[in-house]
Amino acid sequence: MDDHSTDTDEEEKPSKPAPRRKEPPFNRAKFIGDTPLGQMILALSDEIEFAEKNLQTQTLKNGDRAGEMGGLFLYRFGLDRQFDFEPDESLAVAVNGIDYRGKVAQVNLSHVVIGIEKDHGELLAKVVIAKAENVIEKLLRKQLVEVFDKTTPFHHDQANFVIGTHTATVVEAPIPSVVPAFLNAQEPAWKLNKEQERLIEIAQESDYTILWGPPGCGKTAVIGLLAVSFLAEGKRMLVASNANKAVDGALGTILETQATVARMHPSYDGEKTIIRPGGDGITQEFRDKWGEQALLEEVVKARTVEITKERDDLTREKARLDPELRQVRAGLATYEDFHAATQRAADLPGLYREASDQAKQYRQDIANLDDVIRGLETEYAKAPEEQTLKTRLGFGRSREAVQGELVKTRRQRKAAENDLEKAEDSIAALVEEMKSLEVRLVDINGRVADLASEAELKDRLGEIEPRVAAIVDRLAEIAKELDDMADKVLREADVIGTTVHKSFLDPTLSKLDFDVVVIDEASMVVLPMTYWAAGRSKKQVVIVGDFKQLPAIVKNNDSELVAEWMAKTPFDKCGIRKAVKEHRNGKPLPDNLVALREQNRMHDEIGRLVSDHFYEGSLITGQRVLSRPLAPRLPGQKTDKRLLLIDTKDIGAWSSPPFSGKGRFNPTHAALALSLIDKMVLDGLLTGEGKSAMERIGFVTPYAGQAELLLKATEEKYRALIHSSSIGTAHRFQGSERSIMVFDYVMSEGRTRRNLFLDSSDGEDQPANLLNVALSRAKEQLVLIYNSEDFGERGTTEWMRRFLSDYAGRAEHLSARDLLDESDLLGKVRDLAHGREFKVEGPTTLHDETGFYAGVRQDLMEARQSVVIFSAFATPKNLSRWMDAFQSLLERGIKIRIVTKPISQQPNSKHIGGHLRSMFDICRRAGMTVDMRTVTHEKAIVIDNRTVWHGSLNMLSQERDRTTELMTRTISKDFADQMLKLLSRHDLKQPDSSLPQLPVCPTCAGPSSLVVSWNGKEHLVCENGCGYITGKRNFASLVRGIPIGRHLGACPECADGIVKFDKSWNKTLGKCSNGFAKKGARKCSYETPVSLRDLQPYEPYPPANPSDPSVLQEANSSFTDEPPSPEEAKPQTAPHAAAASGKSKKKGGKGRKQEQSDRATPRQKMSRPKTTSELDDFLSSLT
Repeated sequence: MDDHSTDTDEEEKPSKPAPRRKEPPFNRAKFIGDTPLGQMILALSDEIEFAEKNLQTQTLKNGDRAGEMGGLFLYRFGLDRQFDFEPDESLAVAVNGIDYRGKVAQVNLSHVVIGIEKDHGELLAKVVIAKAENVIEKLLRKQLVEVFDKTTPFHHDQANFVIGTHTATVVEAPIPSVVPAFLNAQEPAWKLNKEQERLIEIAQESDYTILWGPPGCGKTAVIGLLAVSFLAEGKRMLVASNANKAVDGALGTILETQATVARMHPSYDGEKTIIRPGGDGITQEFRDKWGEQALLEEVVKARTVEITKERDDLTREKARLDPELRQVRAGLATYEDFHAATQRAADLPGLYREASDQAKQYRQDIANLDDVIRGLETEYAKAPEEQTLKTRLGFGRSREAVQGELVKTRRQRKAAENDLEKAEDSIAALVEEMKSLEVRLVDINGRVADLASEAELKDRLGEIEPRVAAIVDRLAEIAKELDDMADKVLREADVIGTTVHKSFLDPTLSKLDFDVVVIDEASMVVLPMTYWAAGRSKKQVVIVGDFKQLPAIVKNNDSELVAEWMAKTPFDKCGIRKAVKEHRNGKPLPDNLVALREQNRMHDEIGRLVSDHFYEGSLITGQRVLSRPLAPRLPGQKTDKRLLLIDTKDIGAWSSPPFSGKGRFNPTHAALALSLIDKMVLDGLLTGEGKSAMERIGFVTPYAGQAELLLKATEEKYRALIHSSSIGTAHRFQGSERSIMVFDYVMSEGRTRRNLFLDSSDGEDQPANLLNVALSRAKEQLVLIYNSEDFGERGTTEWMRRFLSDYAGRAEHLSARDLLDESDLLGKVRDLAHGREFKVEGPTTLHDETGFYAGVRQDLMEARQSVVIFSAFATPKNLSRWMDAFQSLLERGIKIRIVTKPISQQPNSKHIGGHLRSMFDICRRAGMTVDMRTVTHEKAIVIDNRTVWHGSLNMLSQERDRTTELMTRTISKDFADQMLKLLSRHDLKQPDSSLPQLPVCPTCAGPSSLVVSWNGKEHLVCENGCGYITGKRNFASLVRGIPIGRHLGACPECADGIVKFDKSWNKTLGKCSNGFAKKGARKCSYETPVSLRDLQPYEPYPPANPSDPSVLQEANSSFTDEPPSPEEAKPQTAPHAAAASGKSKKKGGKGRKQEQSDRATPRQKMSRPKTTSELDDFLSSLT
């Protein structure tokens, strides 16, 4: 969790599990034992509990309806803190303790739009959102608990096959007659190899068959043949997989195969019903090709033409009547308003007279009581002796009796005064009401004049309302009939294809039984899901997959139950992985295992690489691939090799985590990919659009940040050629293929330790699986982009070094410089020296430092809007070299922003820190923005949100001629936008990236730095040294103008505490800073109410002071990198700091309210550090 400098309100408390659908608590004790089913249930529980402990949640309040989108109802919520979810992220949305499916539709600084599957009306008071990660696991656990309790039908023997606790019976049978009939039709694509023939022979009658299919070995095609053979025998099938794409691939193959068989073998019944239930996840390709024939909703529509037509007619009629019904109801409401207002207008004069009479009576009563009080006061004031004498003689009352009567009468007068005040208030209210009612009646009369008569409206309501109600009732009946028809179609289908999780989520599917269950991509499905799906089969189970590709994803790595019963696959539980290893030593494979060996996807060079490193050399390349014509060479290629390598060690590539998230991106590698696309288009290697173009090339990377950068960069120019499905991580490409695959390692940081995400230790682990998937998607050419400096002995494993060395030996090496169009820089610089204009050409070009300085100066001269410079380091000498260019830009109205490290982290800061601080102060006075943050090492310049320079050169610190640096220049608006997005964070980002991104200090209004401490906690720290610091959770509040953590004065109850402004449980308070002390430290409980209205307003991004670009002349040549004098090293306070901070005064002799007022006055420098050196030491201690 992030470190907080203040307590926060309910939304800002540490995350806790979101409320879930109300259900009985889970009883672990019930399942403890050695039964596999119980162990799986407990493993699921461990995974669920782990997810809930680490579940990130957020409460949103006061949402308004904002429309509909994709079957979801949209609600807009305001934000007063950081929003920790990404756009398009799937959510579990809890409303009143019940979970609904949801999605993040839109995010910006002020609000978020959430889509929810259920309509909750116009207003939604409160929701709790969480990542939709463990909802499916909970529903699966619920189904398995019912199986455990024997409350639902389940076929345990078939389910036990996949966990290795039930022995399979293997029966070899001849291939059905329909299969050879079409296999011998002189179509090479249908020709079975011996392993595929064996699969059909043993799968016909065996109760449990395992198909191990390495990449490109045709496992999907053989599923189609197997399905047809099952259908020919009248068997009913479920085909399930981990993802919609895999389901569509398998079901499409079955449909295609059935059509072919029916054409070639007249005796085969080609009218078998093959159904694909589902929703948004079904691929468009499947919809276009098989929608009418196979999609559940289309089949239902075809069988219910009449009631569907009736539904559509009624829907149109209702749409026509609804506006009129609303209009008639509104008209009648106007008449009701008119009658009520008229009646009220008639009643008001009487009420006014009554109130006036009452007031008159109260005044008379008060006058009478005043007379009585005066008499009693006179009687009480007489001499005590006279009172005593009269009392003794029986002629008067005692003094005490008079006093009691006087008190009683005064109370009566006070009550009469109260009654009079109420009466007068009532009179005033009646007068106000009469005035407003007069205006209201004018308005109502005007509206009534435009209406039909009230009788006519009532008659029309009597006609429309019953008709609309009848339509609503009939539509509900039709919806039920359609649902019933959908259930009937599913119950009667010969083949159903769906995802494994839908097989237990869907109430109809979860109750259906099948003769055969085929589970494709079984290695990617968690074992309890495979167990559930297998248990729906009455007879046979077929497991298909490759345990050397991507595994199922589990999060709890500490639970032995999860490791044994969720992370393992049927290939592990049935001993297949072990048997394959032992097979290398001559041991036979299990009888029910069919291992495909002939691959018909990858060119032989690619296939041998994959086979040697991931399949012990067991794969062979089929004749269909060997007889394929050779694909054209790629740009820059000089041989016909199919393995290509691009090493970026010499072109200044760098990688970095996105500023607002995890992962990595590498702009130089992305530029290389863009350049490759450019050259392929010019060479005619990338043409066409749609599916053919999408299948041509794919870009795979281990990091989502790099995929996003490349996807954004290609949208602008190559939208028709490069589809979003062609760029992504290995998980996106599982089950697909491309003619050309480009694998980008991304990392380029001179690693000295392993990256577990990339580095396999033995070729058998998850990193190896990921690498296998990435490489084996390629059909014709495989391009590897990497920085060899990142894979030295300390940077990776021996297996990985061996693999890369082998790849490098087999591959043709392409020049990164040539791909980036390194121009004749000497010639261009020579032209510049002779006074000719320097012009950089091409969308992506590579430059050494000489070309960079000439080129970037030319780009700065042509800038029209903004310049954003990311230079982690800066020195006074190198900063001053750019002052003339900066001055020219500012005088032309161009905005400039510099992002760099704080002074304490700059090179040689103890010597040049004072000079550098003065330089940045001059830059700010000139009108530039300087944002400082500790975690930055990017080297980039973005000009006009279109031209991006990126590489290894720090623009503001590089010593010319001392190092050899390279910079890549890329022209692309989308590329620039994505770069700025990756280098920004949404909770601190202004719409214009050239404006300040860090809010000013709320205590002294000085600039702030973003500091990341040694443990990863993020803070904003005042650069002026006033002592202000606040944690990440308060960033969004600051951006909204709430000065969380502002120093209000010294604490009156402890010696060294500072009262800080805080917002807690919708209250605004001043709290002592010692109240936030860490455990074990002395605490102070002082707090006092503070109204936000009483504080000086806080502007996180105040309007810039009048700027003077000419002040940059002061820095153009007057600063060196020599140590400053003691006077120069003194801290400089922002000129507006004193005005913002105010002055503190002693509070002696003042009342409580005055003390609170004084404490609510901002005060400067109430805590350490107070000097530049102390601030630098403080920042150093944090980082």
